[in-house]
Amino acid sequence: METYSANNWNDNFQPNRISPFEDKEKRNKKMIQSAEFHAQNMKENPSYLEKMMMEFLNNHHIKYEFQKIYYIKKSHTIQRYFIVDFYVPHANLIIETDGKFHNEQIDYDNQRTLIIKQHFGKIKVLR
Repeated sequence: METYSANNWNDNFQPNRISPFEDKEKRNKKMIQSAEFHAQNMKENPSYLEKMMMEFLNNHHIKYEFQKIYYIKKSHTIQRYFIVDFYVPHANLIIETDGKFHNEQIDYDNQRTLIIKQHFGKIKVLR
């Protein structure tokens, strides 16, 4: 299993395909637009597991952000982004509702978790 870090980017790792040769502002703007588009699409079409998790969190009065975007930057340029299912701020916790689809991408999910922890400190990830 190949590991990824801030210094070891593999272009096959995530499908956020925007040329690294564009100027920083233009690239950042495109990355933000892409992330917001995908997050909005996922908010409008939640999975069954996401609906169940929302119901659970709401019933227990737990504040959360749904489809939160995390940007990974290098030299003030967004390199990629991750959209997490749920973020619970008071617990510094990410909750990912992995359905059957994720059985086919276990390595990807593990690497994604590792990168998020490397860049955002003591955040916990629950799958």
